[in-house]
Parts: sequence; C-alpha cells; structure tokens
Amino acid sequence: MKTKTITKYLVDVEEHDSWSGPKILETIEFTSKAKADKYVSKVNGRNTDASVPDYYVTARIVKTYEAKVR
Repeated sequence: MKTKTITKYLVDVEEHDSWSGPKILETIEFTSKAKADKYVSKVNGRNTDASVPDYYVTARIVKTYEAKVR
C-alpha cells in the first residue's frame, strides 16, 4: 500500500486574561495552510478594539510538520 506525505499545521487558540495571564484553550490541526490562515484571521479579527481588554482570544500557527498517510 502506498503512502503519501502531507503537511499539517497546528494552530493554538490562546486566551489572555488580565488576572491569570495567557492560557492555551485548544490546539487545532489543519491539513491546508489556507484553511489554517483563514481560521487564524477569523479568530484574530474579533480583536478590533484599540484599547487592551481584560479578556481576549488570539490564534496563531505554532507548528508545521509532515506526516505520512495511506
């Protein structure tokens, strides 16, 4: 059976709280850079206030790796 190599992108969603500091809420795996970038833009697009709020959420691509699949 043949295997192929695909690139995977891990995105961390992180909350920032003025009292307890940053914390990773979840890590999401994408198989497309375009989808990962779209998700990151969607999450980060919610933070449009010029002032620093007490609580906000950000996302970023933290790791890219290759995996073999059948």
